[in-house]
Amino acid sequence: MGSLIDILGMGTASLGETGTRIVNALISLSGGTPGAGK
Repeated sequence: MGSLIDILGMGTASLGETGTRIVNALISLSGGTPGAGK
């Protein structure tokens, strides 16, 4: 299983720029690193 951020990244990849901004915001909220939210 991937981390929550990995799953969100795959789920939003098709949304392009908007999805990237959402993922970046979630990463920032979770501590600034992809592994912080596990």
